[in-house]
Amino acid sequence: MHDPLRRNLPPHPSLLKGPSKPAQERLGGHGSSAPALPGTPACKSLLKALEAPFTIVDLETTGLSPVRDEIIEIGALLVDWRSQSVREFSTLIRPSMALPPKITQLTGIDQAMLEEHGIGLREGFTQLQDFIGDRPVFAHHAEFDQGFLVSASARLGLGFANPMHDTICMAQAAWPDLDSYALFSLAQRMGLGNSPAHRALADARATLDVLIEANRVLRGDSDWPCRDRGRR
Repeated sequence: MHDPLRRNLPPHPSLLKGPSKPAQERLGGHGSSAPALPGTPACKSLLKALEAPFTIVDLETTGLSPVRDEIIEIGALLVDWRSQSVREFSTLIRPSMALPPKITQLTGIDQAMLEEHGIGLREGFTQLQDFIGDRPVFAHHAEFDQGFLVSASARLGLGFANPMHDTICMAQAAWPDLDSYALFSLAQRMGLGNSPAHRALADARATLDVLIEANRVLRGDSDWPCRDRGRR
C-alpha cells in the first residue's frame, strides 16, 4: 500500500553514491585547498558530533513564532556513517488552529491532508523522541527548529535536551564567500539530487546532502563517507 507520508523508505542514496565532482569546483571554489574550520567551540563540536550516529530534523509550521504558531510536519533522518545507513521518519501533525492559506501555498500541505493523515502533537513528538533518542540533532537554521521543539516539549510536559547543531556553521566554513547560505541556495549551487521543497523530509534530505559535501571539503576527502564502501 502506498504510504502518503513516505515512512520506512529504503536507505538514503546520499550514502550510496560514488565520489562526485568536488564541491569547491561546482561552487566556483576558492582554490584547491579546503578552508580551515573556524576555531569556534560550536563548529568544533559539530565536527565531533558527526563521528557517531546523529540525526537531522526539519519542521514545517503554521508560522514563524514558536510561541504563537504550531508544528504541522516533522521530518527526521537517523544517520550512521559507519554502516552507511540512513533511516527516515516523517509525519503530519494536526494543529489546533486553522492552517493559514499562505502556508498551503508555500508547502502544498492543506487542511484536508492534516485532517486525514495528521496525528496529535503529543503522539508525533513522542514518536520523534523515540526515533532520535539522545543523539545530537542537526538542522539548517537550527534556532528555528529548536525553538519549536523546546516550545512543544514545554507545552506537553516532555523534555527535549538533545544537543543541536546548525549546519549553516559548517557551510560557512566550507564555502566562506557565498552570498547566501539558505538551504535552497546551497542545494541549487551544488546541484544536489535532493532539492528542498518546504516539506520536512525533503528538506532534511537536502540538509544531509549539504552536510556531506561540506564535511568532504573541510576534511579534504572527496570520497568521504564512501571510501570504505568497496570493502563492505
